[in-house]
Amino acid sequence: MNVRSRRGAKANIVASSCLHDNPDRVHNDVWLVDQHGVTGLFSDHPGILVLTAGSISLQLSPILVGSSCTGDDKVDSFAKTPVRTKTEAVKTWLPKFVTAVMESRYPQGDVAVTRSIASSTVSEFLKEYRKRHCEAEKLNLDSLSWKPKVIDRRFGALPLNALEKPGPIEDFKADMVGAGKTHATINRYLAQLKHMINWAIGRELMVKNPFFHKTRNPTGIRLLKGEGKRRRRVYPSEEKTLLDACDVMNTGAHDYVGAVMKGRIIAAIDLGLRRGEMLKIRNHDINWKGRPVPVLTIQWGNAKSRKEREIPLTSARVLRFLKSRRLVGGAEGFPFGSAAGERVQNFRKAWETLLRLSRITDPEEELDGDLHWHDLRHECGSRYADRGLDGRHIQMLLGHSDLKTTERYLNSDTKRLAEAMKEGARKVGPNSVPPSRLARLAITNPLILLVGPPGIEPGTP
Repeated sequence: MNVRSRRGAKANIVASSCLHDNPDRVHNDVWLVDQHGVTGLFSDHPGILVLTAGSISLQLSPILVGSSCTGDDKVDSFAKTPVRTKTEAVKTWLPKFVTAVMESRYPQGDVAVTRSIASSTVSEFLKEYRKRHCEAEKLNLDSLSWKPKVIDRRFGALPLNALEKPGPIEDFKADMVGAGKTHATINRYLAQLKHMINWAIGRELMVKNPFFHKTRNPTGIRLLKGEGKRRRRVYPSEEKTLLDACDVMNTGAHDYVGAVMKGRIIAAIDLGLRRGEMLKIRNHDINWKGRPVPVLTIQWGNAKSRKEREIPLTSARVLRFLKSRRLVGGAEGFPFGSAAGERVQNFRKAWETLLRLSRITDPEEELDGDLHWHDLRHECGSRYADRGLDGRHIQMLLGHSDLKTTERYLNSDTKRLAEAMKEGARKVGPNSVPPSRLARLAITNPLILLVGPPGIEPGTP
């Protein structure tokens, strides 16, 4: 039996029907196949959507075809689960239809696997999530692993369907708030849980997501509002203290890690490198023949954003460090790794020792300078912003996909801001607007410093 799509392409109908648990009700499916593969599905089963793929759009009317089968015939079992959205249908169901119809079979294999995982614990599910999503998508496991580990410790022993109810997750959220975790940290865990549950629903492992959705679950769990912007700056005197402490650590008692720690610090401050991508850099990632300066390439597989980027090595002190490590470990050596050029997973202990030696943070002496390693990367963006580098260029340097993320990184010095405002007032002209009013206007519209307030002509030099 043939039909034609709206654009006139021929499509073959492959039809089936099967009984539900209710013997009085039969649902019928129509799959349409043309040279592009499966181009559409029609079903009188509630929730199943008419799909289109490729360049063909199909207009179908209800058709009842085929003959009833017995409940023992496991025909197109996937169609027994209602599809809630078109996105879910296209991303989850359509590939199954394509494979099943083109190979003249029904997709029974995945169903058995799915059911066995769905009846397992959260801990067992996390192993599948890591294998079938994180590793299959080649995600950066160094930056992702810590959140699933915490989730595993909290929920690992629970059955997977326990996460369909808001109670366990709300208790987890309340405990983190009580422990003094920041809103940003709490939201990272909640967002990870939400993604994992959505991923499970898309693969028939779960049915319901307890998180908020404006139409499907308006009373669901919400992320916390008002994530505070971290404003920690690393000033030159503090930076010098850290670098001096690195010299103290360059001894056998500290495995001669001081020199490498100094290189890591200046690379984070001058280049804005993330800790994870820094530790994966190899000597062959540096093009010493680059012009006008050598160029460091962050490979896409090592970047959090999964995008390759090139960083000009304009920092003289970073260049000196990299040259000193150029032959350590050969072309495959890790310049930011161990003293011997080997890969290291992290340097948490070395960082904590450095903070203690520099007397920034030392629990025994009740010192808490509240300095995180990631603050060095923020400092890089802030310093370039203070020097007037365009925000788009800072975004390129830091490797952000969104300029809004870069803007959250920039903690411009108040002194620098005051100087910029004074300079802006001078350019606009002394008689155009009082400086105090100009400052108030700049709060709501920073561009006022460049073009002047509405209705006032800029002063002439």
